[in-house]
Amino acid sequence: MSNKSGLILILLTLGFVLLEAGCAKLKDLAPLRDQLIKQYHQQNVEVTLTNGNVLDIGFINSEFNALGAEQKEAKAREIAIFAKGHYASIEGIDTVRIAFVTRNSYVVINLESADKYDFRKSEVD
Repeated sequence: MSNKSGLILILLTLGFVLLEAGCAKLKDLAPLRDQLIKQYHQQNVEVTLTNGNVLDIGFINSEFNALGAEQKEAKAREIAIFAKGHYASIEGIDTVRIAFVTRNSYVVINLESADKYDFRKSEVD
């Protein structure tokens, strides 16, 4: 096998390994969403990844929007701790972002605002 063929084989193998790891992270999002819905009794929850290392959790038009600033931050920290303990692919995550989103739709206009809280995984215990 030539050096070029060997390099291509290594790159393809690495690509498949990275793809498999990325798919595992994505497949673990749905169970986390289900657990968040069950734990917090909110139906409109979005769970996504940003850049593969930020776990984004958004509560859309939830009762949490009515909390005061300090209460929202405390609730966000509580949710981040819960997510850290329940997301199976947490080892690849650096930041857990919690958002309390207000979403309104008017005929042709969609308005959205959010209070977002970022927690470094190492700070959430």
